[in-house]
Amino acid sequence: MDERLKKILNLVKEGKISPQEADNLISALYEKDDSKDGKCYLSVKVFKSDNKVVNIKLPIKFVKFMTKASGKLSFDIQDDSLKDYFNSKGIKIEKDGRIVDFESFSKAIDELCNERPINIVDIDAKDEKGENVKVKISVE
Repeated sequence: MDERLKKILNLVKEGKISPQEADNLISALYEKDDSKDGKCYLSVKVFKSDNKVVNIKLPIKFVKFMTKASGKLSFDIQDDSLKDYFNSKGIKIEKDGRIVDFESFSKAIDELCNERPINIVDIDAKDEKGENVKVKISVE
């Protein structure tokens, strides 16, 4: 038996996760990645005065796994325009960041991967000190 599967089953046995949470984890563990070559990433970059201060690149497979396991995105989406963008792609997100329908989320993410590279968010703003700040979120 796969060691990862054994670990999930042990977590249920120990009462650390529910059977439903285990089911979500196991499903995500064995989910096939159908996007092009499977190498699809969520990229988050933040620039301050033209210096890159944040550069995060997460495999989409990991994003989908964590979303399915937790039932929500791990960041707080407060920008209504970003929520509108996700909704336009078929991803319904509650105010607390919870994904309403994981299957729709997964299909929408696969579509973004098939259209990559695609910019999701591209913001130019100023911080409290008046310095230029740029935020770029994309699927690569």
